[in-house]
Amino acid sequence: MIAREVLKSKQFRRLVVVAVWVIALVFCFKYSYANVPESSRLSFSSNTFLGNPRKYFGTFPPEIEENEALIEREEGTEEIRSSSQLAALQNEVNNEQDSKSLKENILFLKTHKCGTSSMVNIFYLYGVRRRLNFVIEPWKRQLDISNELLPPRKGGKYNIQCAHAIFKPEEQHQILPKETTLYTTIIRSPIKRFVSAFSYFGKDKSTRQDSNRTLTLDETIQKWFSQMEEEISPTNTTAFTDYVVNGLARDLGFNEYLEREGTLQEKIDDFVDDMLQEFDLVLLTDYFDESLVLLKELMGWEYRDIFFMKRFYTTDRSRKDSVLSPETEYLIRKYNLVDVQLYNVFHQVFRQKVREFGEERLRNQVTEFRVLRDEFENNCYEKPEDSEVFKKKEWELTEWGRKEHACTFLHMPDIKIDFLVSELQANSDFTDLQGQDNVSELYKKEPMSEEEKEFMLSIQAAHDQHVLG
Repeated sequence: MIAREVLKSKQFRRLVVVAVWVIALVFCFKYSYANVPESSRLSFSSNTFLGNPRKYFGTFPPEIEENEALIEREEGTEEIRSSSQLAALQNEVNNEQDSKSLKENILFLKTHKCGTSSMVNIFYLYGVRRRLNFVIEPWKRQLDISNELLPPRKGGKYNIQCAHAIFKPEEQHQILPKETTLYTTIIRSPIKRFVSAFSYFGKDKSTRQDSNRTLTLDETIQKWFSQMEEEISPTNTTAFTDYVVNGLARDLGFNEYLEREGTLQEKIDDFVDDMLQEFDLVLLTDYFDESLVLLKELMGWEYRDIFFMKRFYTTDRSRKDSVLSPETEYLIRKYNLVDVQLYNVFHQVFRQKVREFGEERLRNQVTEFRVLRDEFENNCYEKPEDSEVFKKKEWELTEWGRKEHACTFLHMPDIKIDFLVSELQANSDFTDLQGQDNVSELYKKEPMSEEEKEFMLSIQAAHDQHVLG
């Protein structure tokens, strides 16, 4: 009796109608989706928009947050170029990689304010251990590839370039042929790179003071842009570049493109396309550990070859007001439009390489690398309890670290390593005493001390022992 009344009720009939509509909609969706090509379907993987529903609406993908894992980030809402376009642009480069002497010949274009000190020490240590030859101007931090270079060891050839230099492809190819050399560099989120360069090169010193107070970093940058607007504003045909504004573009040789005919956008497009074909791997400072693991894999290296010292990490230690407003971030993107476009394309390429490598595989290797690197660093140095402290005097070598000279080497300033490597190469590992006298007289430098010689040779000896097992 009760069941019959329920079946006759209006509420029950409404529920039945709703249920029929739901079943019909599900069926239609399932049938339609089954006919959608696999490549066009939405991805419902665990790392797509879950836990972080932020979206960026505009021309460029979102800025990358430092130390945010790539494999946990949502997909960009708009791609700069399709995967097929990127694949076509890099096809020639990728096809050459298998035939290269990847374990020896490397061109690392050192960019400014992208965490390159750690990278340079990695490449220098790798080359010193294996008695490789460097493309260098003795005792100079900046390299002009057009100048006279320190010759390689007798009977040898150049293997590695990792000093600061403006990228000049035609001249680089003559010294380090692309057919046998890995071409790589590292770039950084344009906003973070600009802020770092802005302070490092002292652009804030003349603008941070107002009438009776010290301006915040955000206010200082806005004031500086207002003062410099006429000089640095991009036009239809040109863009301003220096160490601070569009610094990545400057280092990679964009100024040469400014001399060409065409609009600014056409020049940027040509520049980015050429960089895609020139560089086999572009690392991202924002994903430093992930980048090193990809480099290790491409080069066939061991984890020990990509160890670095975290004390080279720098933050805005002197200013606690480093949060930028959306207005300031917009201004940075506006005036650094060449760096922004360059970075966005290579960020897309990097994500593509991560997918090809395997996200889970990369996650596991990065975890393993971090454990081994931390263990190495802790074995090398006694560090203060507060890991954020950045004072050299508070880092002291352990007994083990004093014997393992790689600990000291990885933590030296560039200018010191330039000197040591120059002497080592000029004197053929200190077997050509006449060579040392000539080099010292030519460059007006004191010869290397016996202690420094022992230090450099011990690095080579340790590697020989490692290879022999």
